[in-house]
Amino acid sequence: MEKDMRYYVQITGDRMLDNIEKSHELTEELIKEYELFREKSNNSDICIVASGSSLNAALSAFMFIKHFSGVNVEIISAGDCIDYNQNLIQNSFVILVSQSGCSTNMIQVAKRLNDLDRPFVVLTGNVEAELSRYSDCVIEYGVGNEIIDYVTLGFSTLILYFMLFSLEIGRKNKTISGKYYTKIRNQMKKACEINCELANTSDEWIHKWFYDFLAMEKVIIVADGANMGIAREAALKFQETLKVLSAYYEREEYIHGPNMQLTPAYSVFFIDTNPNHNRMYDVYEATRLVTKNVYYISNKNEITERGLCIEGNSSDRISIA
Repeated sequence: MEKDMRYYVQITGDRMLDNIEKSHELTEELIKEYELFREKSNNSDICIVASGSSLNAALSAFMFIKHFSGVNVEIISAGDCIDYNQNLIQNSFVILVSQSGCSTNMIQVAKRLNDLDRPFVVLTGNVEAELSRYSDCVIEYGVGNEIIDYVTLGFSTLILYFMLFSLEIGRKNKTISGKYYTKIRNQMKKACEINCELANTSDEWIHKWFYDFLAMEKVIIVADGANMGIAREAALKFQETLKVLSAYYEREEYIHGPNMQLTPAYSVFFIDTNPNHNRMYDVYEATRLVTKNVYYISNKNEITERGLCIEGNSSDRISIA
């Protein structure tokens, strides 16, 4: 089978299931480096530096990392690290992420950190790439070398890797019990199984609305919580692959001004997995008054004309305050 974007989307669920099974092996080296850092510095803070899809993946995992690791975590872009937020890396355990290992901005970050004599760990899908020259610790996070221009598998597997890493930290710090640790891992496995099923379901959905998608000119993606990282990635992918002007907004920010620009020419995607209320659905319905090109992606089983339902047991979700 040709290794295009579709191929990598199709294998994502199975690859993540494999990664959960070998999570101890995948995270062992990073856990070891982190423990050594904590012993030497008496500091448990973590700073993740990334760019593009890797940054979006880290942001998607951010709430999970903070909640289950029990430590302070900061996520910044390459530009922020170089020009504005060097204080965040001075006393933190620094993780540089570049799936390709070739991102020039991440290489510049690595050079700057070496000039400052600041140690860091590299997470990548290609341990032979140029970025590996600048660190003594280079870790492949379970994606392999995804040989296409616009990555998909790397985005999802990186989110999972950070989740597995934070679970291991939480268990070592005893901020989560062994029983809860097992429960969360089982929920993660279920999510990967749903991902496998969704790869086929979404094909049907895309074909149904194919010509409307093909005609898109302006796109807005609306989300909240951890899904903001997903919205960022969706906007990036629309721009990279479809060359369509795309923006992303948090739900309440969307209705605080950006919605005023809506015309029937806009396409708006809503991502809603919020268990606390149905406000996103209400905003979706209001947006339909302006444009018919409105899509609702959710696990809540609402029946909508252009909706994509992510099946799952809503009573067994991971809840993060």
